[in-house]
Amino acid sequence: MNKKTEATPPENTRWIISRHDLPLRRGGAYYAVQRAEGTRETLTLSNRKRQVLDALMRSPIYCASPVRLSDIVLLLRNENGINIETEFFQENDGIENTRFGIYVLVDQVRYLGEVSTVASPAAESEVAA
Repeated sequence: MNKKTEATPPENTRWIISRHDLPLRRGGAYYAVQRAEGTRETLTLSNRKRQVLDALMRSPIYCASPVRLSDIVLLLRNENGINIETEFFQENDGIENTRFGIYVLVDQVRYLGEVSTVASPAAESEVAA
């Protein structure tokens, strides 16, 4: 779940400074998760879990955040079984060593649609969040 590297984070890594930096939709939505070991699952997520997963599907995000992303990432990992890695980086500008992390979505996740507009996917198991 944790990886240390000396390289720089991907260029598209996003800072989430406020809730306005997260995707706007918070209503229930279905997601198909393809895990690295090959298992598949359909999840239903809403509220902040949905916003953070939608953000991770777009790009890696920095760990440090005033909107407490770490709490939600922990829930997505532990309650929903989504593989999200924390990659740590270290910079030395000659004056100070800075260590920081980013969250990176490892599992393949596909948005299936809104709960109100899509019938529950019957072919796969569903876990409510």
